[in-house]
Amino acid sequence: GPNSPPAILSRALNTELAGLIERALGQKDIVVATVCGGSLLLAMGGLLEGRPAVTHHLGMNVLGATGAIPVPARVVDSGNLVTSGGVTSGLDVALYLVERELGPRIAHAV
Repeated sequence: GPNSPPAILSRALNTELAGLIERALGQKDIVVATVCGGSLLLAMGGLLEGRPAVTHHLGMNVLGATGAIPVPARVVDSGNLVTSGGVTSGLDVALYLVERELGPRIAHAV
C-alpha cells in the first residue's frame, strides 16, 4: 500500500535526499551510516551495487535483489558506508562508529 516501507522509500528517492547521499558516498572522507531500512533506500537508488550491507531482516532479500551483497550481521563496515540491521541496531552502529573513530576505550566509556 501507499504507506508500506517500500512505497515510502520509493517516494524518498524522488527527493533531494538520493542525490545528497550519492554525493556523500562519492567522497571517501565522509562516512554514511544507515539503520534498519535506510540501507534499502540506498540500494533501491542503485547506490549499493556490489557493496556488502545489512538491513532489517525482512528486507534482506530485497537488498540482495538490488545488487547489494546482503550480510547477516548487526553492523557491516564497507569503508565510507556503515550499515546496521533492525532499528535496535542503531545503538550498535553508533558505538561501532565511536570505536572506529575514537578507539575502544572511548567506546567502552560511552
